[in-house]
Amino acid sequence: MGEIVIARTWDVELIQDVTAEVWENVTDDSRDADPYSFVPPVEDDDARYYVSAQDNQIVGLWMTHRKNHILWQMHVTILPEFHRRGIAIPHSKLALPFAFQDTGAETIMAEAPGWNPRIAEHAEEAGFTRTGVIPRSYMKDGEIYDTIILTAHRKDHANTTT
Repeated sequence: MGEIVIARTWDVELIQDVTAEVWENVTDDSRDADPYSFVPPVEDDDARYYVSAQDNQIVGLWMTHRKNHILWQMHVTILPEFHRRGIAIPHSKLALPFAFQDTGAETIMAEAPGWNPRIAEHAEEAGFTRTGVIPRSYMKDGEIYDTIILTAHRKDHANTTT
């Protein structure tokens, strides 16, 4: 396998295409919209989008947005063809410190729907820690689930000084 490359992107079409690939896996029952109806605010400095690639193939997309001056929230999107192949975790392990460096965040948080435990497991393998649960906050296929809250802190990730 070749070198993993993480880079910020302003390519709206690329962001929409990657998001569309995983739309059904990450949305709850309240989302009736077409994934292409989401227009990422790429010019907004409070939102950052990163892609990872390896061997000239896009593997994932990391969408971050500022919650306040030290807290950012991250949404991770790994393309389905890279699920459970041992490829996604190395990308996420590089994307997290990249996001700390780029955003200046002290803490980055993520949410994982309780109906898909693999999402939380992936986040933990990438460097997040489970820090809480929002009970009964996610509906998928008519069933109600908890939302798992995960956080990562700058001090725990090498090469992320500001």
